[in-house]
Amino acid sequence: MPVVCGRIATTTPLEQIAQAVGARGPLPPWRPRYNQPPGEPIPNVIEEEGGERRIAAIVWGLPTRHGSRYINVTAEKLARSAGYTPGRSLIFVDGFYEWDKRRRQPYYIRARNGHPLPLAAVVGSAGRPGCAVITTAANDAIARVHHRMPAVIPRAAWDAWLDPAWTDRAQLHALLRPWPLEWIELYPVSKAANNPRHDAPDSIAPDPAACAREAVGAIPDAATQRGE
Repeated sequence: MPVVCGRIATTTPLEQIAQAVGARGPLPPWRPRYNQPPGEPIPNVIEEEGGERRIAAIVWGLPTRHGSRYINVTAEKLARSAGYTPGRSLIFVDGFYEWDKRRRQPYYIRARNGHPLPLAAVVGSAGRPGCAVITTAANDAIARVHHRMPAVIPRAAWDAWLDPAWTDRAQLHALLRPWPLEWIELYPVSKAANNPRHDAPDSIAPDPAACAREAVGAIPDAATQRGE
C-alpha cells in the first residue's frame, strides 16, 4: 500500500502539547520541524500504567523481523489483529503532506482552525522501539490526492485511546474514522518540499502558481493517479 502521511510538520511547542494532554516529566529536546521524514524521532504522547502521561521522542517507523520499518498501519489490519499492542500513542502534528504523484506536486494538509492534529499511532516495545501512524479511509477532500488518511483521535476520546488498560478492539476501531470534511484544508505548496532536507517555514506556504492551477480544476483524483 502506498505510504500515507510520509512527511509531517511539528511546530507547536511541546510545552503546549504537554499542558493540553496533562503530560508530566522532562520534555525531549525539540525544535520546529516543517518537513520531517520518517526514520527520525518524533514526539509521542504516551500513558504509562497508573495514568502518568509523558512525551517521548520515538523513531518514526516500527521495525519488522526482516530489519525494515513501516511508518503506517491500517485501522483495518489492527481490527483483525490480536489487539492494539504493544501500545498506543498520540502524535500531535501541525500538518502533513501528500503528493499528486504524476506531477510530483506536494500538498499540505492541516486543521482549518490551526490547532495541532492528534494522530492515532501505535508504539513498539522496549526491544522493538518505534512508532507508526494509523490510517483510515480518506474523506472527500484528501481522496483527491490519496485514498487513505491518518486517523485523528477527537479530544473527547484521548483518555480512552491512551489508556493501556482499555483493550476493547471494537470500541478502539470505532475511533478510527475519516475526519469530517469541515475540519481540514488542503493546498499545494512549493516543490521544494519534495526534498526532505528542505525543512523551512516556506515548505508549508501555499504555492501561488499551483493554487492557480487548482482554481481551474487541474488536480486529478486519487483513482486517476493510480491508473484506475
